[in-house]
Amino acid sequence: MFRIILQIIAFFFTSPFNVWLLRLAGGKLGKGVKIHPGVLILARRMEIRDRAVIKFGVMINVRKLVVGRKSKIGFHTLIKGASDLIMEDACIIGPRCMLNCSREIRMEYYSGIGPGSYLYTHGSGMPVTEGYRSVFGPIHIKSKVWVSMRCVIGPGVTIGDMSCLMPGTILVESLVEKRVASGTPADLKSVPLFLVPIPDDKL
Repeated sequence: MFRIILQIIAFFFTSPFNVWLLRLAGGKLGKGVKIHPGVLILARRMEIRDRAVIKFGVMINVRKLVVGRKSKIGFHTLIKGASDLIMEDACIIGPRCMLNCSREIRMEYYSGIGPGSYLYTHGSGMPVTEGYRSVFGPIHIKSKVWVSMRCVIGPGVTIGDMSCLMPGTILVESLVEKRVASGTPADLKSVPLFLVPIPDDKL
């Protein structure tokens, strides 16, 4: 109860005061963490690493929250559920997103979710006793994946390394690495993504 009270009080303060209150509530917060006022984080276990940023209007209510180094969560994003959100280093969740964490959502290094996107780890809110389908499954977004604006990702989906979803895509099946997918729902006869790295001497 004491932890929850401190987390609620932190909602009204800006950094560094809210960071100090969240540490007092048992959270592990690194150096240079910036949390805007008007951010509510209710998590039993919390780890926010160095130079992470959480912007105004974010509401988080999960079992375990991990925000990696230099990762960012954008304005007015809602993250809730009985399971966990794990963001590795240099990840981005854009503004006005909704992440349902009934099962774990994991984002690996340098992956991003564009503005207005929705991630669901359950398939229906209707009563299973009346025959409605109930699907639960984690979402795994691997390294250097970009989920463009206004996408929807369903339960049990894994997106392979370096893949990309075009704006407005609905993805209900897993996607292999280095692919571009689009459509509502996405056509998994997707286009290969050919990457041409820039040599260090040309940067």
